[in-house]
Amino acid sequence: MIVIYEIISTQNNVIEEIVKRGYDRPSKKNHTFTQEGRSDYIRDLKYALSYLELAISLKNSSVFIDYLRWIKILLKSYNIDQSDITSKIKITLDVLKKTYKQALHPDIEKYLNLALEILPTLDAYTIYEKVDFGKYNNICAKILGALLNLDKNKASEIALDNLHQNKFTIKELYMKIFSPILYELGRLSHLNKITVAQEHYCAAHIQWIMTRLYPEIFGGKKNGLKFIGVCVEGELHEIGIRMICDFLEIEGWDTYFLGSNIPIKDFINTIEKINPDLIGISCTMTFNIEYTKCLITSIRNEYQCKNISIAVGGYAFNLTDDLWKYVGADIFESDADKFCNAIKERFK
Repeated sequence: MIVIYEIISTQNNVIEEIVKRGYDRPSKKNHTFTQEGRSDYIRDLKYALSYLELAISLKNSSVFIDYLRWIKILLKSYNIDQSDITSKIKITLDVLKKTYKQALHPDIEKYLNLALEILPTLDAYTIYEKVDFGKYNNICAKILGALLNLDKNKASEIALDNLHQNKFTIKELYMKIFSPILYELGRLSHLNKITVAQEHYCAAHIQWIMTRLYPEIFGGKKNGLKFIGVCVEGELHEIGIRMICDFLEIEGWDTYFLGSNIPIKDFINTIEKINPDLIGISCTMTFNIEYTKCLITSIRNEYQCKNISIAVGGYAFNLTDDLWKYVGADIFESDADKFCNAIKERFK
């Protein structure tokens, strides 16, 4: 049986045939061919197939449906009609069926047909509501406004002045102010209301404000426990795991934040050197789930690392129940508050 992984990794002729029919010879008169556009088409096709592969592996269509919802919202923000997605799915399915015939894994056809069936009904779920900032609405709005105006100093002043006036704790600043602002930035970017550059500027300077709190975070009494926080390879969303590291520092842990794109061999060497009590792995993008599973398997295969507890978190794991078990983790909670409480209970 031919599965998606083989198509993505070894069947370049199949990918090329889909691209020829979907991009090189489109039916729309206003189509303009560019090499960059073709490369983007191949990238997006492989992304879509990766989501399809994960959904089939989990026997859970929600992962693929969530991707379709996401891409439909994105294309709508650029005034691209749903028919563009439908056409791409039909071309992909037709090429795969003609190429592999009976050798094609049956769930591939099943899930692509499901996508064609459910795509029109996703309209009811694509309304992106503005993030509710709750009791901190005024402060959130001011910080967000300052960041969107590229005024990092004003944003920092608002956040730190209110913190030092005891209007909230560091944990509340992260969870009730910074996190909702980051979600709102993601929403605005997805809807094409702000540029990617604006989103990245704002996120980077939220991290900058966080670094200004380090004298208050890193000065407490230690409890002897050690934590390594890392983003899975290819993952660029690292603020969440940084926040977890800071929360655990406040609780007395020694934390080691390694960022993203760490080669597995180097990461395992670091684990062996530090000998942590807990490893935290962050994964936001669903197509990185398999990388997360591979990373955890590699850790478990090392004798010195196999008994270390591993926690996972991030948007990808909130899509479907037990995804954290699929990758081989020991601990998962849907948000930082629940995670920290679970860690306290586990290591008390």
